[in-house]
Amino acid sequence: MKKKFLNRIVFRMASAVLTAGIAFGGLGALKVSAAPKEVSPGIFFDAEYYAAANPDVVAIVGTDPKALYQHWVNYGAMEGRLPYLGSNIAFDATYYAATNPDVVAAVGTDTMALYKHYITNGIYEGRLANQEQAAKASKQAIEAKKKAEQDELYKKIVNKINNENQYADSVYNFINQARTDKSSPVNIVDRADSLKAIAELRVEEIQEEFSHTRPNHTDFHSAIRFHHQYFEYEGEIIAYAADPADAIVSWKNNPDAMKTIEDGVYKKVGIAVENGYCVVIFIGGDAKEIEEDDD
Repeated sequence: MKKKFLNRIVFRMASAVLTAGIAFGGLGALKVSAAPKEVSPGIFFDAEYYAAANPDVVAIVGTDPKALYQHWVNYGAMEGRLPYLGSNIAFDATYYAATNPDVVAAVGTDTMALYKHYITNGIYEGRLANQEQAAKASKQAIEAKKKAEQDELYKKIVNKINNENQYADSVYNFINQARTDKSSPVNIVDRADSLKAIAELRVEEIQEEFSHTRPNHTDFHSAIRFHHQYFEYEGEIIAYAADPADAIVSWKNNPDAMKTIEDGVYKKVGIAVENGYCVVIFIGGDAKEIEEDDD
């Protein structure tokens, strides 16, 4: 038999068709349930839902299904209380049938049959009643996905920062341990934020070209000058290794790097790590600011 879909029919709460003198037909069969029952043709009521949603009513009439239904007929409908879950949702039978072929296979395309399925099963299964709901759900899904992606990116950034901070801490501890093993009395270096800023500039540069020579073809000293400073003693070591332990090994195998690390003339360091690249700037002696030209 050829299926004919009805034109869009929207269902609202059954209270719209009720009058004060409505018959209490079919109520004898009404039982508390997690889904609405058809208490009379086209009129649905879920006593369990009504009781759960209206504790003030329960305090007055109790939980008897008949008493709850009678309260809704006499007062609840006019007060805007819902008789069952989904009773305030516009139902589009054509949309519901088109998007739920398994339901059509089970109950057919009759509008009331589709609506009964929705309020007794579909709404609990997450099925959507109309196109507007679908659009809203799609928007919410997109927003949820976007938020999840943002949260994941935030976690990655936080983890990256934490890992890079731990990397820098490992390098700093190694430098002082190497100096402790080499010299007596112990000659510990301090970390300086002003030097870290210089190291951060350099760590970006060595990702382009891994060298003590900067992209502008000057040496690392000019990075210190860029911050309007110069020191009596200045040094730099660099490494590229995902693990700080590997960076440390590379320095141990580099006599020039170890000479800089162990040299007591250096009193402060700035350390920067990014994407596995590491730069340590060393300074010692007197610091002087570079005066900028007026012209």
